[in-house]
Amino acid sequence: MKKILITLCLILFTSSAYAGSCPMIAKDIDSKIKKAQELRDQGVEAHKSRDHSKSEELINQALNLFKRKTEGKKIKNYMVTHTFKSKEMKDKFGETVASMKMEDIVKSMTSDKAACQMTWNTPGDTMEMFCWWKASSEADINNQLGQMNDFFEPHKFTECTDQIMDYNA
Repeated sequence: MKKILITLCLILFTSSAYAGSCPMIAKDIDSKIKKAQELRDQGVEAHKSRDHSKSEELINQALNLFKRKTEGKKIKNYMVTHTFKSKEMKDKFGETVASMKMEDIVKSMTSDKAACQMTWNTPGDTMEMFCWWKASSEADINNQLGQMNDFFEPHKFTECTDQIMDYNA
């Protein structure tokens, strides 16, 4: 059963497993596999007890853990230029991020509507940073950033295709 679940996970998540998000996705898969195994075991026990409706319900719950939250939504790629309002805001942003745990940063940048895939910070007095987002819309990215928008001028969004040229492959 574990092999089936792992294979299912790999099939479902392969298209979204880009370099910057691999550790997050792997951790998510691990927790879903554990929960799915528990539900599966409970479903088998319900089946053995001849409670077939309960068994089916539990096993379907296990399968639903692996359905993509984005089903039915058009997820697009965006390259976003974030321009800091001032040098002070850039410094304050750096301090804020430095005070956060990586786990909290990931949570603040990830939802079912918008997820930052990678960020490129710029050195010195350069006032821009660049992020690759997967999102339903520009508004979903702004909503995901929430109060972090206070650090930036209005963002510049460029929608990109799924055709990625990886020269490191």
